[in-house]
Amino acid sequence: MVCDLKPPEDATRGSFQLSRSDVEKLKQSVVFKKKGSTNLHLSTFVLSLACAWVCRVRAEEITNKSVALALTVDCRGRLEPPLPSTYFGNCVGFRLPIAETRDLLGEEGLVVAVEAVSDALETLKDGAVSGAENWSSWLLYGVGAEADVKTIGVAGSPRFEVYGSDFGWGRPKKVEMVSIEKTAVFGLSDSRNGDGIEIGFVSKKKTMETFASLFVNGLQS
Repeated sequence: MVCDLKPPEDATRGSFQLSRSDVEKLKQSVVFKKKGSTNLHLSTFVLSLACAWVCRVRAEEITNKSVALALTVDCRGRLEPPLPSTYFGNCVGFRLPIAETRDLLGEEGLVVAVEAVSDALETLKDGAVSGAENWSSWLLYGVGAEADVKTIGVAGSPRFEVYGSDFGWGRPKKVEMVSIEKTAVFGLSDSRNGDGIEIGFVSKKKTMETFASLFVNGLQS
């Protein structure tokens, strides 16, 4: 179950930033490994999330057969018939990219992750609410123990531009998503300096240290 987890006793919160130049490096790496032939979504969201996904699978030494990401999707502008212009509220859907753990751990792990997220987002063309009959069971029970799949949630988006918020006392110096301590999800936002994206999550201290090492070394290589 994704949304009702207890944080580990030695829980540590980590926050990592990918600059625009970092994202470009990831993009060029994927394009090179795909030999320049790719119709993938190589957006900042996809590339950053794929990088974090691979690093976390390795850092947490996940042994499940597969790992899934639970993505939330804004459906308001994707519905047919469209919502009226006077609509005020949310309309959130889900997509669930899945990849085998051994593939994420392999040398082509980043490409595998990018392809999984990209393919999941591609299904939006089939309709924003396609597969909605499964969403409630995903939320309540996860993908299912029988399938031996570990699910990692994703919350937030750099498009929310939280660092641009000003409620009368100036823009925030640091934004943290409090709920990730119990949900174990990735929390995404724009960056405080306006250059790239911030990714945060909570895990054991040793795991976080390993993640940080993999994250930095991966960008440098």
